[in-house]
Amino acid sequence: MSEFKTFTFGAPEPRHPEDDDEEHVKAWLERDLERLLSAAEAAELPLNRRQITTELHQAPHRQPPNLPYGKVAIYAWLLREDQCLKCGKAGPNSSARYTSMHYNPNSSGSNLAKSLITSGERIGIRGLTETTVGPWIRENTMRVNLLFPIDMMDPRALAYYEAFLHVRWKPIFEGREWI
Repeated sequence: MSEFKTFTFGAPEPRHPEDDDEEHVKAWLERDLERLLSAAEAAELPLNRRQITTELHQAPHRQPPNLPYGKVAIYAWLLREDQCLKCGKAGPNSSARYTSMHYNPNSSGSNLAKSLITSGERIGIRGLTETTVGPWIRENTMRVNLLFPIDMMDPRALAYYEAFLHVRWKPIFEGREWI
């Protein structure tokens, strides 16, 4: 099992200044987008950098009010660039998944809020409750949104891009362990 850097609720761990530097994080994200474009090319999928709208919201961040019209998305929450908590995708009919479900542990069967409450101790996050977890996510995580035009996106391609980013970012609260 991988070693994770930990964060204890109420007592932030020491951070490296470059982890929070927006230019540093943007450069890291651009490198991974270049890798994503290479993966798209290898799969013979038509994708270029101009088609991807990138939103990086440093902590604290606001929940997005909606999934922009005509867009599909891949989104993620990170404590810093080397610690992704969760990465997901939203198609044209899953706006609530994109905007609000991950901030409320009772909103769906699987979401970031529920994972932090039930398994946050895996990375040193303790003491979150149903009422504190949403604000904690907004206050302590970066949110990355990658928006793609729906008219050029096949659902399988979006799933492929999400899977590629899962491999790159290794979200802590995704997937299952080998049995």
